[in-house]
Amino acid sequence: MTKLAETIKQLVNAEAAEHNAFIVGQNYAEKGLYQYYVDSSEALTMNILAEITRGVSKKIDELELSDEAFTFEVSSPGADTPLADIRQFGKHIGRSFEIALADKKIEGKLTEIKDQLVCIEEIRTEKIEGKKKTITENFEIPFDTIKSATIKISFK
Repeated sequence: MTKLAETIKQLVNAEAAEHNAFIVGQNYAEKGLYQYYVDSSEALTMNILAEITRGVSKKIDELELSDEAFTFEVSSPGADTPLADIRQFGKHIGRSFEIALADKKIEGKLTEIKDQLVCIEEIRTEKIEGKKKTITENFEIPFDTIKSATIKISFK
């Protein structure tokens, strides 16, 4: 990561924290494009993203960071992006997730967050002795064992 990228990241992080938000990802492209993705434990609005962007832009202007032209963007990660920080989960309780672990995938409803545990209720149908049975299984998954956690978007 370049010094400029690191400096901008620090500015975004500080400004995001002022709005109870945090960085969950970043991307640095050729030709001076710096992208930062922020989220929060509460709803993240376009107004909050705009306030973060304005605050960072003002600080960049004050610091005169670079003689080279560059662009920075602050946005949310998008609905289909896997969650990267445990603080993102709380606002999604009751929603369906696909959780990938090292050895299996679990699909179910997020029921709770307990410390560093993600609690998922999986309901599936299995054929037992020739009859279909509904099986409910609850999982308490340590956050650090999750390879990816993606919200299953449904249009009901």
